[in-house]
Amino acid sequence: MDGRYIYAASKVKNRNSRILEIGPLNRPIFTKCQYANCFYCDIRSTEAVKALYTGNAYLDATGISININTIVDIDFVLNGNYSETFANIEKFDYVVVSHVIEHVDDILYFFNDIASVLKPGGSLIIVYPDKRYCFDHYRQEASFRDAFEVSQKGYKANGRMVFDFLFNAIQENSEPFFWRANHMEDHMPVNSFEAAKAAYNRIMDGSHEDDVHYWPFSDIGFLKFLYDCTRAGLLKFTCTDFVPTAENTQQFFVTLRYDETVPENIEKELVNLRSMIANAPIDYRNSGQLRIEEQNNFLLQEREALQSQAKAAINKSEELLRQVDELQTLIESKNQQYIESQSRLLTVEEYSHQLELDLSMQRERAETNAKIVDELKAQIAMILTSSSWKITAPARRLVDIIRKR
Repeated sequence: MDGRYIYAASKVKNRNSRILEIGPLNRPIFTKCQYANCFYCDIRSTEAVKALYTGNAYLDATGISININTIVDIDFVLNGNYSETFANIEKFDYVVVSHVIEHVDDILYFFNDIASVLKPGGSLIIVYPDKRYCFDHYRQEASFRDAFEVSQKGYKANGRMVFDFLFNAIQENSEPFFWRANHMEDHMPVNSFEAAKAAYNRIMDGSHEDDVHYWPFSDIGFLKFLYDCTRAGLLKFTCTDFVPTAENTQQFFVTLRYDETVPENIEKELVNLRSMIANAPIDYRNSGQLRIEEQNNFLLQEREALQSQAKAAINKSEELLRQVDELQTLIESKNQQYIESQSRLLTVEEYSHQLELDLSMQRERAETNAKIVDELKAQIAMILTSSSWKITAPARRLVDIIRKR
């Protein structure tokens, strides 16, 4: 299914919402059978649209062909501007512009004018062709500077955009072709300088080209354009969604919510747009560059993962070193305790040896005393056996005393 349908349908939750689709041509996003309050608007009637797409310079420059029998019927033909055309019409919840704004000659006026048909808080759903992946590939990108000049000088200021379109558009509009980017040299612009110059001169003379891409933008270029419009206080919308161009497609998506207070609080919306711009992809890619970018992103992720692992390993090493230090401290403490215990053990052994010496001396003294006692006993026995009573009387008394003790 076309990404336009998926994106736009995701924004419209209520099928009874009032929807105005501008420039549906032969591929309307919203069909009346599914959305009862859906209406189609164009700058031309149904018959005039069919007549235009029977053949014109736009079709010749781009190589596009349209079956006019598939063009849908137009409900509202723009009469001057949107505010006048829909002055007496109930306002809409959504306005849908798919591959339309690039055809509007005064883009700044368009944004202010289209706001008049929206309910407060209503949404402008934009599907925009990315110049990098369509026949605008070799054209210079538009800018706020260009839009401001047109708003100040009028349609003649579009002369150089018309010239650029007719001189540099190519007859190739296949998205995969631009994404593959093979043999691009075979599809360089070959349009006639004289034809582009003639169109430029017609505009300078007051003529108006029927169908031109005035505003070739890339996705990021369009965001920058909205940023500049907001910065200048010229936009009454806030950007609520942006989907960049996906690979092998040629369009990006933007949703703007109508808010009259934006010019009074510019900074808030600028912060919003800055964030979207910062997160947008790089300005030009083909599939080969995208693969390189993806590989680089993968390598960056791998590097970050390795750096994280290295950091974890360093932290683990530091923890192990801390544990080693603790173990070393513990070992030193145990060694000191061992030395102290050995010292205490040596002191005990010396004390025991001293005790043994003391005991040995005591035993020797005891033995000596025993010998003395034995000698005394022998002498006493001799005295007792003596025949002289008088002489032995003292000895007997001594023996009695000894016995009593």
